[in-house]
Amino acid sequence: MEKQDKKTIDIKCSTISLEEKERYCSIVESLPDLICSCDVDGKPTYVNQAYCDFTSKTKLDLMKSNIFDLISQDALPDVLKLLKTITPENPIIQYVALPEKDKVNQWISWNIRGVFDPKGKVVEYHAIGRDVTDQKNTEESLKESQQDYYDIVERSPDMIHSIDKDGHILFVNKRECELLGYSKDELVGKHIYDIYPPEEHERVGKGFETLQKEGKLYVTGAKMLKKDGDVVEVEIDSVAVSDQQGNFIRTRSIIRDVTTKKKQKMAAAASEQKYKMVVENANEVILVAQDNKIKFANPKIEEVTGYSRDDLYSKRFTDFIHPDDQKMVADRYAKRLAGESVKANYTFRIVTKAKDTRWLEIHSVQIEWEEKPAVLSFLTDVTEREKASHGLKRSEELYRSMFDQAIDSITLVRLDGTFSHMNQGFKKKFGYTDEEYKKIRITDLEVSDSSEEISQHINLIKEKGSDTFETRLKNKAGDILDFLISVKLVKLDDEQFLHSVIRDITDKKKAEDELNQKIEQMEFMGRLNIKRHKKMLEMQTEIIALKKRLGETPPLLEELDEFNSDES
Repeated sequence: MEKQDKKTIDIKCSTISLEEKERYCSIVESLPDLICSCDVDGKPTYVNQAYCDFTSKTKLDLMKSNIFDLISQDALPDVLKLLKTITPENPIIQYVALPEKDKVNQWISWNIRGVFDPKGKVVEYHAIGRDVTDQKNTEESLKESQQDYYDIVERSPDMIHSIDKDGHILFVNKRECELLGYSKDELVGKHIYDIYPPEEHERVGKGFETLQKEGKLYVTGAKMLKKDGDVVEVEIDSVAVSDQQGNFIRTRSIIRDVTTKKKQKMAAAASEQKYKMVVENANEVILVAQDNKIKFANPKIEEVTGYSRDDLYSKRFTDFIHPDDQKMVADRYAKRLAGESVKANYTFRIVTKAKDTRWLEIHSVQIEWEEKPAVLSFLTDVTEREKASHGLKRSEELYRSMFDQAIDSITLVRLDGTFSHMNQGFKKKFGYTDEEYKKIRITDLEVSDSSEEISQHINLIKEKGSDTFETRLKNKAGDILDFLISVKLVKLDDEQFLHSVIRDITDKKKAEDELNQKIEQMEFMGRLNIKRHKKMLEMQTEIIALKKRLGETPPLLEELDEFNSDES
């Protein structure tokens, strides 16, 4: 807030002559500043012409209005609060705000003095206002410019830092923190030697001296030390920042990580004679592709493909790729040359001279080969791995099919009783949806045992490792069925589960019950037959005795003999 040296004008002052008063008023009326006075309720007692021009009102209109009504509603509470702070000990306040209504794009700096009665009570306010809109706009523009500069520095792909004259870090950007592995708080305040390996310290010290003397410095091949101990190779472009007297105060440096660039150059240089032995004896295929042809390859490629290098050099490299993978490899090759983002590692198939299909894993980088863009690739034969992977996948699919097609219900239950996995047989048997199975527990299905008994049973299985038992479970429809359950405790990814095979024995139990009933019936009938046969034997004995007594067989006894014979 700009302080103003003008003295508050008391228009009602009676201690000056009329001529002086007129001269004084003439000066006030001609001032460009806004000048007004009002009582504590906001009723104007004076306004100058500049205030009238600013409000676009006449003096007569303003003298009939209330000064507080001209202040924007957003600013008014703060203004009234500030006015209450005026005291004889602190008679002047200053503030900057968006002023009167409809002046939303103008800023006024106000200097307000209180006028007091003999008891020290405020009776009037004298105010001088100055339009500081241009100043505020300049400040805002400066803030925006500073923010733009900050954003550019923070988003820069290069590292940027500033070092004071004693070698301590004053500022680092986000990229430098990411690359070196530090937070800003960790880096700011460190000495420059802390981010360079010991063997670089002498070079850094001399460079710092040169920068202070000459005002600029460009360094290549420098090495910076990361927090984890790794080293990155960089290029540094620095300038010295001095004060108005020309005294050095700090540096401003832009550092570019050239580690990747260095690796690419080394990869390209591997095709030169000094690296020939390494390339020629590598256990992986190393090749350079350019203009859709293989320009260079090591001997390993002949072993993998069965073709001579002359054969490979004479044709398009896609001619040796499996037809189903040709488009994918060609597209990624073209995108890499165009500088587009491409997956660095992937697998594809080739067809060998013997018509065999082999899998290769490729890792590629873009390089310059004979001053033209090319792709350097490293290929590893992963045929056996792929075969094993496909075999494993087929096994997984087979076991998944067996799991889902099994007649018995199969589940994987967590120790808290919630379901982790289940086969189709279980879902069909109990009738719940996948979403419902996520919400229920095994205790919701159990009929025979209580929750406490189930918990005790789970603890028993944890001790024994497995168990086989019969129980009764209820499906979604409310049917109660009998099951034979075989449970085994298993551990998957450090978590224990109950692996259960659940067999529906409801029909078996019914058949067993029916069989037991039939056996009981047969036993009952047998007991009846025994009693009846015993009675018949007793009667037969009596009949024989009667025959002996009678000495002859009456017709009725003959009929009884025939009946007994038939019964026997």
